[in-house]
Amino acid sequence: MNKNLIIIVIALITILYGCQQDDVTTAEADTENTETVDENSSEETGEESSDKADEEKINPNNIDRNGGIQRLFEKVDQYDLEQDYYQETITFELSKYEMAVLTAGQTEPKILTTVGDTDVVLMGVEKDSGYLTGEGELVVEVALFHTFKEEGGTLLTNYTIAEEEGSLYPAVINVMNDDGNEPTYIFKAKAEDYVNIPEEFLRWHLSYDEVRQSERWRFEISKLKVLGYEGK
Repeated sequence: MNKNLIIIVIALITILYGCQQDDVTTAEADTENTETVDENSSEETGEESSDKADEEKINPNNIDRNGGIQRLFEKVDQYDLEQDYYQETITFELSKYEMAVLTAGQTEPKILTTVGDTDVVLMGVEKDSGYLTGEGELVVEVALFHTFKEEGGTLLTNYTIAEEEGSLYPAVINVMNDDGNEPTYIFKAKAEDYVNIPEEFLRWHLSYDEVRQSERWRFEISKLKVLGYEGK
């Protein structure tokens, strides 16, 4: 009897020890899984933070421009200036469907290109009633957002600020449909048409009915000026 009892006790101890080992293994596995999840969460959070930072970087509404080109105007006598024409033509295309989305305000402003310390930004499309015609118009707006630097920098501008001959506001803006033709009605506006504008902008006023007749529209901006300034 004693021998059988000893065997039973040994068997029970073995079973209990085995269960304890299983519990430890499970706990270790859970810990590893938890650490893996935490690492993945950290990585995902890092990726999300990085993506968010990138989004904030490219969103023109989040860029601090320190007063833009107006700051340079206020201190122009403190800088040596050099200005020449920007040799490239800035182009972008919009389909009539994209214009409809922009008109509905469903997208953020988009940076088309960056030249020096200036972002060329597609601000959006608005519906308006034509000042001259009274008919429905779509107004496509591009803005030049400048970051002013005290030590000097380079700006892309439609202002002729350095002493030289030529138009005070030289930019040429065009638009063509998918057949390469200009619309029969277009009104073009530039920043000099308005007062107290902190940034520069270019606008195309297009007939709403005419826009709907073409699938895509190509917009062009040329003859802007590259303005370099350096502290004296």
